[in-house]
Amino acid sequence: MSYADAVIGWVDASGIANVNSYYLTDHSVTTGDLNPGWATDMVVVRTADGRTIAAFTRDLNAPQAKVQPNLLATGVRRVTSGELGHWLLSS
Repeated sequence: MSYADAVIGWVDASGIANVNSYYLTDHSVTTGDLNPGWATDMVVVRTADGRTIAAFTRDLNAPQAKVQPNLLATGVRRVTSGELGHWLLSS
């Protein structure tokens, strides 16, 4: 995916989690694509059945995000579920 803000995470063979935020400009990822600051609370885990799950949070207005710094201006709506709030993106 090119021209995208992305969070990419994996768990290596020794069980160490790696996760970072990037700004992608083509179909490959390099260390030069690192774009820290817009995604926070990043985590990646491997489940007992072998699935990999990556999760992160971000501010609705995150100037460091290059593609969509202000999600409120892009048609995001909030759906609440008990104490939790979930944000749905539309394109």
